[in-house]
Amino acid sequence: MTAARLPAEASWPYRAAVRAASPPAGHCPRTARPARRWPACIALALVAISAPACGDDEVVDVEVPFRFGAGDCATAGVVSVRGALYDFESRDPVAAAEAACATGRLRIPDVPTGTYSIVLEGLDGRPCVTHAARLDGQRVGGGATTMPSLRLGLTPRPLELRWHLPDGLTCASVGLRQVEAVVRVGDAPPAHAVFLCEGGRGLLPSVPAGPAHVVVLGLDAEGTSIARGEAEYGESTIAASACDAHIGVDVMLEGCASAGCP
Repeated sequence: MTAARLPAEASWPYRAAVRAASPPAGHCPRTARPARRWPACIALALVAISAPACGDDEVVDVEVPFRFGAGDCATAGVVSVRGALYDFESRDPVAAAEAACATGRLRIPDVPTGTYSIVLEGLDGRPCVTHAARLDGQRVGGGATTMPSLRLGLTPRPLELRWHLPDGLTCASVGLRQVEAVVRVGDAPPAHAVFLCEGGRGLLPSVPAGPAHVVVLGLDAEGTSIARGEAEYGESTIAASACDAHIGVDVMLEGCASAGCP
């Protein structure tokens, strides 16, 4: 190997830098060993290139304990629990597994080192998703990892309201233009929506999970409530509709004694 040839016009700092970077003839880079060592130099370089960085390909087993806020698998009607780990680069899970609910924990094998969101779903016997839990920003790595216990709760669901009037009456015949629906679930902020009365139905896209009290007011052209109806549904209704696109509730609207129903 010969020293690099430099253009005559090269400045002295450039020439000095090139000389420093160019090994003496017949020697390995950064060594004072003779040229016969070149095969060893090349072999070491190839090993360094092909060897993965420490920990890059590490996979571990992840355990996720789970529980219910009140009761157990039987009272919640959950038969099995499935879980998945998601990173920030794909919509598909990086790893997933499923276990019987009675075990109280889920083991997800062969998870690459990284930071994930954990999503658990509780399924009934059909199987349909009735409960769920999520935990974000969880680091996996450094051997087997046990996550914090996740609490499975009823999943928020769309709610379809269907309203009608007694004795075959129509909205137009009694002066109703709109209906206003308010759905209250425990201490959560109420879900609220307004629909045209003539449609006879309306969809609230996401209602907090849990037993609910539904109030529907019929409004006239001035926005004054002149009819009212209400309904309730509990966990049995929620569980029974787990495989459906939404929970369905029917409400009978009846005229109020005076304008401005409570």
